[in-house]
Amino acid sequence: MRRLSLTLLLLFVAISSHAAHPAEGRWTGAIELAAGPLEVIVNLELRNNHWRGSLDFPSQEAIDLPLQRIDFTASGKAAFEIAHIPGGARFNGTLDGDTITGTYGQQGERFPFTLKRARVEETKAKE
Repeated sequence: MRRLSLTLLLLFVAISSHAAHPAEGRWTGAIELAAGPLEVIVNLELRNNHWRGSLDFPSQEAIDLPLQRIDFTASGKAAFEIAHIPGGARFNGTLDGDTITGTYGQQGERFPFTLKRARVEETKAKE
């Protein structure tokens, strides 16, 4: 019994010591276009040192668009792009706590964006 307790304790410590990357999770916000804000939802996940992500533009009924070239540096730089978009569609910004801010660029145009970490209640409501 003591051996089982020790094994369970070690397993718990190993699992709890695996801290999630600060960028992982669901992010909601908008790209500030000339015609008005465009709502965007970004989902980011780090598995085995490899980023996976998707993006939604609900008002355009564009859901689960795959992301590529996802990168977050130790200094807070953030970058990712929407896969398979002609002219490129790249987000470059900064991760600061529960906010990612920066510039969205596509076909030579640049627009500011802001994303906020979604609250747990918002995330569960979307599932």
